[in-house]
Amino acid sequence: ERAEGVFPWGTLVVNAGGTQINATLVIAVTATPGLTSIFVTTQSTPVGVWTGGNSNSLAFTILPPPPPTLSAIAPTSGVTGTAVSVTLTGTNLLGASAIGLSGTGITVSLLGVVNSTTATATFTIAAGATLGAQNVTITTPGGTSAVGPAVFTVKPPAPTLTSITPSSGNQGNTALAVTLAGTNLTGATLTLPTGVTSTVPVVTATQITATFNISLTATPGAQTITATTPGGAASVTFTVIPPAPTLTSIAPTSGVQGNTALAVALAGNNLT
Repeated sequence: ERAEGVFPWGTLVVNAGGTQINATLVIAVTATPGLTSIFVTTQSTPVGVWTGGNSNSLAFTILPPPPPTLSAIAPTSGVTGTAVSVTLTGTNLLGASAIGLSGTGITVSLLGVVNSTTATATFTIAAGATLGAQNVTITTPGGTSAVGPAVFTVKPPAPTLTSITPSSGNQGNTALAVTLAGTNLTGATLTLPTGVTSTVPVVTATQITATFNISLTATPGAQTITATTPGGAASVTFTVIPPAPTLTSIAPTSGVQGNTALAVALAGNNLT
């Protein structure tokens, strides 16, 4: 006979002398830990007629399961406002009943145990969930796993850039006011092409404003400007053009009607 939560598996094998029984016991995850007892009952033909009675009981101790461990979670991050299916890897995960996170804004559902080393769940990440890394733990009848390598990072949505105004600037312009428009730009930093610097940008969720200083040695042509946030990066094209020409003088400053070959010289800057 078995204790509560202990099941014989397969056929009981009794030796020829009737002095030993070989059996396989299955101890359920829900078996109550502690000291219990096991005894045997014998029978004779016809089957089902109990004649031998019950044996004395022997002590048998059900040990609690070892505590779980978590070694990894995949994927390791998710974006606010989305639901992510995750797989947790570790040891002693049978009977898992809960997943814990150290931050706020993540709801855990559909917890499933694949085997002793794998569990799955769905993380629903609220739009206002705490950004950054959150420690993940799992609870089984053996306890709760220690804080360790299983870390899930909440990220904001990836930024987008839809325009930059103006879309070009001259070499030598030291105070060009620009506006970049897009979405999810909060916390953005700018990466500018060589030869272009900027004042400290003013950033909102949908706009970045700054003043560009474009050196005379800035590489002319189409250049990439990138806005980077914790959620990713987005880029737009900005064209550096040579400085506008200027004229400072013309000599001579006049000519006579009918002169068909008047040589003149114009002086200025950026005339190439």
